[in-house]
Amino acid sequence: MRYPALPQPELALRAPRFHLFASYSFLRRKRAGFHGIFIPGRLHCKVASNVGCKPLPGGIHDQLMEQRPSYRAGFALDITLCPMNQVALSMNVRRLGADDAAAFSALRREVTRENPIPMGLTFEEELTRTLDGFRAQLSSPLPNAVFGSFIEGELAATAAISRAGQFPSSHHKMVMWGVFTSPRLRRRGLSRQVVDTALQHAFDNGVNRVNLQVYVPNEPAITLYKSIGFVEYGVESEAVCLDGQYHNGVHMTLVKDRHNKPLHPTAFGVG
Repeated sequence: MRYPALPQPELALRAPRFHLFASYSFLRRKRAGFHGIFIPGRLHCKVASNVGCKPLPGGIHDQLMEQRPSYRAGFALDITLCPMNQVALSMNVRRLGADDAAAFSALRREVTRENPIPMGLTFEEELTRTLDGFRAQLSSPLPNAVFGSFIEGELAATAAISRAGQFPSSHHKMVMWGVFTSPRLRRRGLSRQVVDTALQHAFDNGVNRVNLQVYVPNEPAITLYKSIGFVEYGVESEAVCLDGQYHNGVHMTLVKDRHNKPLHPTAFGVG
């Protein structure tokens, strides 16, 4: 299959000088959009064919800073940025296993310490979770899976997908959970990257629908899921109580044919 040529828009200066390194994957026509943040500098891309990296002249026009369904030759990028005098960070996504239990636990604790609401439990409750428990969770049989996004070998973000029930009558749907990103490494497109990978895994295993719940307030998560194609279908009042304060849970669902996904998830470096 021949891909359309990359557009060559004019430079849009928006911030101090940084290097940007991006991985391109083409989206469906009329469903293109952009997720992430652009900071000007020298933009390098790895094309979906993975033939290598090359510099592109200029930057990306402001119109790609927001969802533009009419932008027919659009592409999604997941970026790494670093100061001009530093080397770009390497990024990849893979399925987690029992050996990742310690890193998984450490990331969960970092996220919960910063803000327990998205996790749905207090930091003290998270501290009671054991490595053996995480090893068992990360070893669940397929199609259950937990995916992690790594930067320079450090687990930076995760997203998990699990069966909704043990009987075949519920195997047409799965539940997404465990979506969180290190507070130190946000606003780089990592959540979108790992969520897309988990969703593609679910749909590749014959699933027609994926459900999830978001504890609110959590506007960034709601915005992310809506951009992917999720829609809200209900609210659970007082879903969790954290430090004496109740938080609702917003239920969202995504049907396979509404998934606004990259055509080539392998462009994310899934291993």
